[in-house]
This record gives sequence, structure tokens and C-alpha cells, in this order.
Amino acid sequence: MCRGDIREQTLAALMNVERLVKEAGGDRTNIVRTTAYIDTMDNWEPVNEVYADFFGERKPARTILCVKEIHFGLKIEIDAIAEVGR
Repeated sequence: MCRGDIREQTLAALMNVERLVKEAGGDRTNIVRTTAYIDTMDNWEPVNEVYADFFGERKPARTILCVKEIHFGLKIEIDAIAEVGR
């Protein structure tokens, strides 16, 4: 877990997703959808910026939801769907 600011936490979460996809034999281009849960709408733009930098030109589909509280006091949680091994 990353305890930094929203940018650091977003990048750490995306890198964790990428690590899991790599373990399955893929890479970030295999990620087809993400859902991000953020703790405040004020974090929308920084999350957008990190997401755009991380994925570059090929961005997966995405949903961002603002929720009241995230486990362990984090600012963001991300889940993803990847298509690997086809």
C-alpha cells in the first residue's frame, strides 16, 4: 500500500494492476477496463492525469466513482479487467 498523495497512490495502484497482469503473461496493453474508487471529487483531475500518463495513447475503458470511505484510509482503489492469453 502507498500512503502518499493521490498521484502517488494512483500510480502505485496502476503499477500493482500491471504487475498482476504481467504475472498472467500480459502487459498494460491487455488491460481493457478499470474501475477507480476515489475518496473525493477533488481527486478526479489528478487521477485523470496519472491515468493518461500511465496508459499513453491506448487507454482502457474506465469508470471513476467517488465513495465515502476506502479501506485502510487510502485515497484510491482500482480494479481492472485484462484479456490475456487469447
